[in-house]
Amino acid sequence: MTILYRKILIPLDGSPLAECILAHLPCLARPEQTELVLVSVVETERYRLSLMAPLRAHTETYINQQCEKLQRLGYRVHAQIVDGDAAQAILNTATAVEADLIAMTTHGHAGFVRWALGSVAERVIQEADLPIFLVREAMNPVPHKIRHILVPLDGSPLAKQVLPAAQALAQATGAKILLLHVIQELDAGNRQILFASEEEATATFAAWRADAELELTQITGALQAAGIATEHQIIFGTPVPIILQTIVDQTIDLIVMTTHGYTGFKRWFYGSVANKVLRGANCPLLLVRNQPSGEDTAERQI
Repeated sequence: MTILYRKILIPLDGSPLAECILAHLPCLARPEQTELVLVSVVETERYRLSLMAPLRAHTETYINQQCEKLQRLGYRVHAQIVDGDAAQAILNTATAVEADLIAMTTHGHAGFVRWALGSVAERVIQEADLPIFLVREAMNPVPHKIRHILVPLDGSPLAKQVLPAAQALAQATGAKILLLHVIQELDAGNRQILFASEEEATATFAAWRADAELELTQITGALQAAGIATEHQIIFGTPVPIILQTIVDQTIDLIVMTTHGYTGFKRWFYGSVANKVLRGANCPLLLVRNQPSGEDTAERQI
């Protein structure tokens, strides 16, 4: 496997749930190629001054134990204990150490040593410029290298910004890519509101499918030309259930999505879908931050 991520930042809050992310590391990086930075945040505003010393000592002992475990696996590991707001401290540390990926579990526990990892993850997702590799606490690790990557697309330029990351992952791991475009169905009432007749509705949906087929054929061809086994599917329906069912049916190891997309008759709200997919998927999700263009900004106003 070629080098994909050289430095991965891993936030840990002292809970076994937060540590779930560690079992997924082998599918992302080889120990000899990757440096890990473990960060634990002491939220000083939440505790009395008299508790700071034992809290910091406990955190230091814990983070050093995690470093030792990973070092025994061959990783180069560094640890940082940072004071302040958890989400902001994670973002600041990622910038300071020049990480190229943040990897974290999406839920943890609040308590004496622990911060509310779920809400922290949401804030990190909203503000981070880096890709974020996310797993849920009950998610089983990929038992092998990544073999099958799902890339959901909604037809928007923003959604397509994920393609370079998906291509890099596939080239690094030898995985196959499945491009999935779900065209949002409309019920009878909405069809009557939006279209003058059922014939117009049928013709419009046929045109949307044709547009999606043309786009996916072009993307599939480009990825295949780069040496990546690639397929695509177009399905009418509700995005989240279809994506989740596809994950099961196609034995998907990793979903790669951008953080936002746009609403419209042809398109679903990408950010909302990504959040719901993460909550229901049985495999990890790699979120890639997108950059709005002028065209995207205009579409958002539709």
